[in-house]
Amino acid sequence: MNNNDRNPWKFCSRVRNVAKVVAGEYGVDAYAVMEAAVALQRQERETMEELVEARRMVRKETGLSMERIYRLEDSGKDHTAVADLDCKARSLAREFPALGLGRGFEMESNFDGVDHAALLWELLRKADPVIRSQHDESLVREAAELVKGQYDEVPF
Repeated sequence: MNNNDRNPWKFCSRVRNVAKVVAGEYGVDAYAVMEAAVALQRQERETMEELVEARRMVRKETGLSMERIYRLEDSGKDHTAVADLDCKARSLAREFPALGLGRGFEMESNFDGVDHAALLWELLRKADPVIRSQHDESLVREAAELVKGQYDEVPF
């Protein structure tokens, strides 16, 4: 890409403002930081969308909404109070790897000692992750780190 293709106005003003400040602190090109922030946010969104969709499907299949989990906990119960959750959780872990619950149920393997029901319970009792905006300062700083790392690798 030549310098004529570098139009900072294609980014929203918030991204430009945050990137300009952060790029100055890191001593890197603000435009490169903006591009990296947009790419990071896109990657985060793609990853999170898969996780959020998997959680939605699992909540529907198990009936374990955050509200139901909190009601059970308020009455002194936990994942062991939900009938067949251990079996369901092992199957769901295998069906939805995006949940990060391990391998789940496999016919050819022995019990691996993982309490999938407890892991699933903890996962579902929390709110879905929020995708950071392109102008989120932590995202822009992460982008600046990437850009700075590229600058540091360039031989002179």
